[in-house]
Amino acid sequence: MSRRQGSEHPFRIAAGQMRQVSPGDLRFARQMGVSGVSFNALDLDAVANRRILGLKHRLNGSQRDCWDYDDLCRLREFVEGHGLEIESMENVPARMMNHVKA
Repeated sequence: MSRRQGSEHPFRIAAGQMRQVSPGDLRFARQMGVSGVSFNALDLDAVANRRILGLKHRLNGSQRDCWDYDDLCRLREFVEGHGLEIESMENVPARMMNHVKA
């Protein structure tokens, strides 16, 4: 049973507005006792984020029209490895909105 099913709390509290993947921020969120995190304008193509997540560096540095499924899975695994869940990802880059709306 997941934490969301059968929860005794009527709502969840998450640490938010994270713009990059940071093990220190995730540890801090756990110390505060929250169950999840919210990313804001996360750039999965940034070298620092790719390094932390163990993803291959993108050679040309160009921005993609959509995120790779594997990259999103790795982000989820990384966050869950810190005992948290991704509650939301806000401000998806505008260049990706057509893929979201489709």
